[in-house]
Amino acid sequence: ARTLGVRTAEMHHALSQAEAEDLHPVEAPAQAGAELGQRLRSEIEETRALLDRQAHLNPEDLPSESVWTRAKERIIDLDGVVGNHDRIRIHGDYHLGQLLRAEGDVYILDFEGEPARSLEERRKRENALRDVAGMIRSLEYAILAAWEDHAETDPDYRPWINALIYWIETTFLNAYADTTEDAPFVPTAPAHHSFLWAFLFDKALYEVRYELNHRPDWAWLPLHGLRRLLGAQAPTASPEA
Repeated sequence: ARTLGVRTAEMHHALSQAEAEDLHPVEAPAQAGAELGQRLRSEIEETRALLDRQAHLNPEDLPSESVWTRAKERIIDLDGVVGNHDRIRIHGDYHLGQLLRAEGDVYILDFEGEPARSLEERRKRENALRDVAGMIRSLEYAILAAWEDHAETDPDYRPWINALIYWIETTFLNAYADTTEDAPFVPTAPAHHSFLWAFLFDKALYEVRYELNHRPDWAWLPLHGLRRLLGAQAPTASPEA
Protein backbone atom coordinates (compact mmCIF):
# COMPACT_ATOMS: atom_id res chain seq x y z
CA ALA A 1 0.00 0.00 0.00
CA ARG A 2 2.86 2.38 0.73
CA THR A 3 4.50 1.75 -2.65
CA LEU A 4 1.16 2.34 -4.35
CA GLY A 5 0.76 5.65 -2.53
CA VAL A 6 4.21 6.78 -3.62
CA ARG A 7 3.66 5.76 -7.25
CA THR A 8 0.29 7.50 -7.32
CA ALA A 9 1.89 10.70 -6.08
CA GLU A 10 4.70 10.40 -8.64
CA MET A 11 2.11 9.94 -11.39
CA HIS A 12 0.39 13.17 -10.37
CA HIS A 13 3.69 15.04 -10.18
CA ALA A 14 4.51 13.89 -13.72
CA LEU A 15 1.08 14.84 -15.06
CA SER A 16 1.28 18.26 -13.42
CA GLN A 17 4.63 18.97 -15.10
CA ALA A 18 3.73 17.86 -18.64
CA GLU A 19 4.79 20.35 -21.31
CA ALA A 20 1.77 20.12 -23.60
CA GLU A 21 -0.42 23.20 -23.24
CA ASP A 22 -3.63 21.23 -22.74
CA LEU A 23 -1.96 19.40 -19.84
CA HIS A 24 -0.88 22.51 -17.92
CA PRO A 25 -2.42 22.84 -14.43
CA VAL A 26 -5.24 25.34 -13.97
CA GLU A 27 -6.39 27.02 -10.79
CA ALA A 28 -9.47 25.46 -9.23
CA PRO A 29 -12.43 27.85 -8.96
CA ALA A 30 -13.20 29.28 -5.55
CA GLN A 31 -16.62 27.61 -5.64
CA ALA A 32 -15.18 24.12 -6.23
CA GLY A 33 -16.69 22.78 -3.02
CA ALA A 34 -20.15 24.15 -3.77
CA GLU A 35 -20.07 22.70 -7.29
CA LEU A 36 -19.17 19.28 -5.94
CA GLY A 37 -21.85 19.52 -3.27
CA GLN A 38 -24.53 20.26 -5.86
CA ARG A 39 -23.48 17.20 -7.84
CA LEU A 40 -23.64 15.00 -4.74
CA ARG A 41 -27.14 16.20 -3.85
CA SER A 42 -28.36 15.12 -7.27
CA GLU A 43 -26.59 11.76 -7.01
CA ILE A 44 -28.07 11.04 -3.58
CA GLU A 45 -31.58 11.47 -4.96
CA GLU A 46 -30.82 9.28 -7.98
CA THR A 47 -29.27 6.57 -5.82
CA ARG A 48 -32.04 6.55 -3.23
CA ALA A 49 -34.70 6.32 -5.93
CA LEU A 50 -32.94 3.27 -7.35
CA LEU A 51 -32.55 1.67 -3.91
CA ASP A 52 -36.26 2.14 -3.19
CA ARG A 53 -37.05 -0.12 -6.15
CA GLN A 54 -34.85 -3.00 -4.93
CA ALA A 55 -37.07 -5.28 -2.86
CA HIS A 56 -34.46 -8.05 -2.80
CA LEU A 57 -31.87 -6.13 -0.76
CA ASN A 58 -31.09 -7.06 2.82
CA PRO A 59 -32.41 -4.18 4.99
CA GLU A 60 -29.27 -4.47 7.14
CA ASP A 61 -27.18 -3.49 4.11
CA LEU A 62 -29.13 -0.28 3.48
CA PRO A 63 -28.12 3.11 4.90
CA SER A 64 -30.58 4.29 7.53
CA GLU A 65 -32.40 7.60 7.29
CA SER A 66 -30.00 9.05 9.85
CA VAL A 67 -27.09 8.07 7.61
CA TRP A 68 -28.59 9.95 4.67
CA THR A 69 -29.22 12.95 6.93
CA ARG A 70 -25.58 12.87 7.99
CA ALA A 71 -24.57 12.82 4.33
CA LYS A 72 -26.61 15.92 3.58
CA GLU A 73 -25.06 17.70 6.56
CA ARG A 74 -21.58 16.89 5.28
CA ILE A 75 -22.54 18.19 1.84
CA ILE A 76 -23.80 21.47 3.31
CA ASP A 77 -20.32 21.91 4.78
CA LEU A 78 -18.87 21.54 1.26
CA ASP A 79 -20.56 24.78 0.20
CA GLY A 80 -17.99 26.72 2.21
CA VAL A 81 -14.94 24.78 0.98
CA VAL A 82 -12.79 26.95 -1.27
CA GLY A 83 -10.72 25.51 -4.10
CA ASN A 84 -7.17 26.30 -2.91
CA HIS A 85 -5.32 24.04 -5.33
CA ASP A 86 -4.49 23.48 -8.98
CA ARG A 87 -6.45 21.11 -11.15
CA ILE A 88 -4.38 18.77 -13.29
CA ARG A 89 -4.89 16.03 -15.83
CA ILE A 90 -5.47 12.90 -13.82
CA HIS A 91 -5.63 9.20 -14.63
CA GLY A 92 -9.41 9.34 -14.53
CA ASP A 93 -10.13 5.61 -14.21
CA TYR A 94 -7.82 4.68 -11.38
CA HIS A 95 -8.30 1.29 -9.72
CA LEU A 96 -6.40 -1.92 -9.02
CA GLY A 97 -7.21 -3.27 -12.47
CA GLN A 98 -5.04 -0.53 -13.98
CA LEU A 99 -1.89 -1.71 -12.19
CA LEU A 100 0.81 -4.17 -13.16
CA ARG A 101 2.73 -5.61 -10.23
CA ALA A 102 6.27 -6.79 -10.92
CA GLU A 103 9.46 -7.23 -8.89
CA GLY A 104 7.97 -5.68 -5.77
CA ASP A 105 6.81 -2.54 -7.56
CA VAL A 106 3.66 -1.33 -9.31
CA TYR A 107 3.31 0.11 -12.81
CA ILE A 108 0.32 2.23 -13.79
CA LEU A 109 -1.45 1.47 -17.08
CA ASP A 110 -4.22 2.83 -19.31
CA PHE A 111 -4.47 6.61 -19.18
CA GLU A 112 -7.52 6.80 -21.45
CA GLY A 113 -9.91 7.71 -18.63
CA GLU A 114 -13.39 6.32 -18.06
CA PRO A 115 -14.63 4.78 -21.33
CA ALA A 116 -18.20 5.96 -20.70
CA ARG A 117 -17.13 9.63 -20.62
CA SER A 118 -16.66 11.75 -23.73
CA LEU A 119 -13.15 12.61 -24.90
CA GLU A 120 -13.77 16.23 -23.91
CA GLU A 121 -14.69 15.21 -20.37
CA ARG A 122 -11.69 12.90 -20.07
CA ARG A 123 -9.32 15.71 -21.05
CA LYS A 124 -10.54 18.11 -18.38
CA ARG A 125 -8.22 19.04 -15.54
CA GLU A 126 -9.49 17.65 -12.22
CA ASN A 127 -8.73 17.52 -8.52
CA ALA A 128 -6.00 14.88 -8.07
CA LEU A 129 -7.85 13.52 -5.04
CA ARG A 130 -10.44 12.04 -7.41
CA ASP A 131 -7.82 9.46 -8.45
CA VAL A 132 -6.88 8.90 -4.81
CA ALA A 133 -10.51 8.23 -3.90
CA GLY A 134 -10.90 5.84 -6.82
CA MET A 135 -7.99 3.72 -5.63
CA ILE A 136 -9.19 3.74 -2.02
CA ARG A 137 -12.59 2.45 -3.12
CA SER A 138 -10.89 -0.22 -5.24
CA LEU A 139 -8.79 -1.36 -2.28
CA GLU A 140 -11.90 -1.70 -0.13
CA TYR A 141 -13.65 -3.68 -2.86
CA ALA A 142 -10.75 -6.13 -3.04
CA ILE A 143 -10.66 -6.63 0.73
CA LEU A 144 -14.41 -7.13 1.06
CA ALA A 145 -14.55 -9.52 -1.90
CA ALA A 146 -11.79 -11.61 -0.33
CA TRP A 147 -13.62 -11.58 3.01
CA GLU A 148 -16.82 -12.82 1.35
CA ASP A 149 -14.98 -16.02 0.45
CA HIS A 150 -14.39 -16.69 4.17
CA ALA A 151 -17.57 -15.23 5.68
CA GLU A 152 -19.50 -18.47 6.12
CA THR A 153 -16.59 -20.68 7.18
CA ASP A 154 -14.87 -18.14 9.42
CA PRO A 155 -17.42 -15.74 10.97
CA ASP A 156 -14.85 -14.51 13.49
CA TYR A 157 -13.08 -12.84 10.57
CA ARG A 158 -15.72 -10.08 10.35
CA PRO A 159 -14.52 -7.80 13.21
CA TRP A 160 -11.10 -7.45 11.63
CA ILE A 161 -12.29 -6.30 8.21
CA ASN A 162 -12.86 -2.60 8.94
CA ALA A 163 -9.56 -2.44 10.83
CA LEU A 164 -7.73 -3.97 7.87
CA ILE A 165 -9.41 -1.60 5.41
CA TYR A 166 -8.53 1.39 7.57
CA TRP A 167 -4.89 0.32 7.97
CA ILE A 168 -4.32 -0.29 4.25
CA GLU A 169 -6.05 2.92 3.18
CA THR A 170 -4.24 5.02 5.78
CA THR A 171 -0.88 3.56 4.75
CA PHE A 172 -1.66 4.44 1.13
CA LEU A 173 -2.79 7.96 2.05
CA ASN A 174 0.19 8.70 4.29
CA ALA A 175 2.60 7.65 1.53
CA TYR A 176 0.75 9.85 -0.96
CA ALA A 177 0.78 12.81 1.44
CA ASP A 178 4.51 12.40 2.17
CA THR A 179 5.34 12.35 -1.54
CA THR A 180 3.13 15.30 -2.49
CA GLU A 181 4.06 17.60 0.38
CA ASP A 182 3.55 21.25 -0.68
CA ALA A 183 2.49 20.19 -4.20
CA PRO A 184 0.13 22.85 -5.63
CA PHE A 185 -2.27 20.22 -6.95
CA VAL A 186 -3.08 18.93 -3.44
CA PRO A 187 -5.63 20.94 -1.43
CA THR A 188 -4.38 22.00 1.98
CA ALA A 189 -6.18 21.08 5.20
CA PRO A 190 -9.03 21.34 6.04
CA ALA A 191 -10.18 21.50 2.41
CA HIS A 192 -8.17 18.33 1.75
CA HIS A 193 -10.34 16.29 4.14
CA SER A 194 -13.57 17.68 2.70
CA PHE A 195 -12.63 17.02 -0.92
CA LEU A 196 -11.34 13.51 -0.20
CA TRP A 197 -14.52 12.57 1.66
CA ALA A 198 -16.66 14.02 -1.13
CA PHE A 199 -14.86 12.08 -3.86
CA LEU A 200 -15.07 8.86 -1.83
CA PHE A 201 -18.79 9.41 -1.32
CA ASP A 202 -19.29 10.29 -4.98
CA LYS A 203 -17.52 7.10 -6.06
CA ALA A 204 -19.48 4.94 -3.62
CA LEU A 205 -22.79 6.35 -4.88
CA TYR A 206 -21.75 5.59 -8.46
CA GLU A 207 -20.75 2.05 -7.46
CA VAL A 208 -24.13 1.42 -5.79
CA ARG A 209 -25.96 2.44 -8.97
CA TYR A 210 -23.63 0.42 -11.17
CA GLU A 211 -23.97 -2.75 -9.11
CA LEU A 212 -27.76 -2.47 -8.82
CA ASN A 213 -28.02 -2.11 -12.59
CA HIS A 214 -25.49 -4.77 -13.57
CA ARG A 215 -24.61 -7.05 -10.62
CA PRO A 216 -27.30 -6.75 -7.93
CA ASP A 217 -25.73 -9.46 -5.79
CA TRP A 218 -22.64 -7.25 -5.42
CA ALA A 219 -24.52 -4.16 -4.23
CA TRP A 220 -23.64 -4.90 -0.59
CA LEU A 221 -20.00 -3.98 -1.34
CA PRO A 222 -20.50 -0.27 -2.10
CA LEU A 223 -23.35 -0.08 0.42
CA HIS A 224 -20.83 -1.13 3.06
CA GLY A 225 -18.61 1.71 1.85
CA LEU A 226 -21.43 4.25 2.13
CA ARG A 227 -22.22 3.24 5.68
CA ARG A 228 -18.55 3.32 6.67
CA LEU A 229 -18.04 6.77 5.16
CA LEU A 230 -20.98 8.13 7.12
CA GLY A 231 -20.67 6.08 10.28
CA ALA A 232 -17.02 5.52 11.07
CA GLN A 233 -14.23 7.98 10.49
CA ALA A 234 -12.80 7.72 6.99
CA PRO A 235 -9.03 7.93 6.43
CA THR A 236 -7.99 11.57 6.37
CA ALA A 237 -4.21 11.67 6.02
CA SER A 238 -3.22 14.99 4.50
CA PRO A 239 -0.72 17.82 4.70
CA GLU A 240 -0.86 19.88 7.84
CA ALA A 241 -2.86 23.09 7.76
